[in-house]
Amino acid sequence: MSEKKVNPYKRKRVFLDKKVSMIVYAVTLVLATVCRIIQLNTNMDFSTGKYIDGSLAKNSTLFVLIIGFLLIAAVLVFGESRDKAVKSCILLNPMKLKVDRLRKKISPKAAVGMFIMAVFIAYQFIQDIAVYCAYNRSISTEDDPVFIFANIPVMSWVNYVLMIILIAAFISTGVNILKGDGITPGNCFFLTVFPIWKLL
Repeated sequence: MSEKKVNPYKRKRVFLDKKVSMIVYAVTLVLATVCRIIQLNTNMDFSTGKYIDGSLAKNSTLFVLIIGFLLIAAVLVFGESRDKAVKSCILLNPMKLKVDRLRKKISPKAAVGMFIMAVFIAYQFIQDIAVYCAYNRSISTEDDPVFIFANIPVMSWVNYVLMIILIAAFISTGVNILKGDGITPGNCFFLTVFPIWKLL
């Protein structure tokens, strides 16, 4: 009896492809937006800025997001990726180049995005400072002068310092991309400040 040969490069049929997670994400995003619109139109008192009924049962947007994230997690955990034609490859380095030189070059468009982000953060920083300065000038009198940077909370100063660090990090990352160095570990470290700061 002859054994049947199996082509190792033949694609397997996957019951649940991990790419389905993108569809679940898109559906979740649309449903959450719709629920949020309905929530604002039916359960929001804009004169007070509070919900008419603040109970958790009325927060349909939150339930949609939780269910959506759970479904995405389930697809990523239990789903499979389709096999590629090439299982693996060996990277040849006859020139004995450093690992950094072997990295794929990043498009200059990414550098432009970094510079745009730096401009956005700089705009927010300048706008916040300008608001405080304008308010202090408006309440300042000859008898009771007010320092131009007064009334700024300590936490706001911490945020401003982080903003300056982020501006420098985005500019440095953009310059490194244009130079061909890519995104360095130092850039990655300082760029993690951005999501942490926004979360806080």
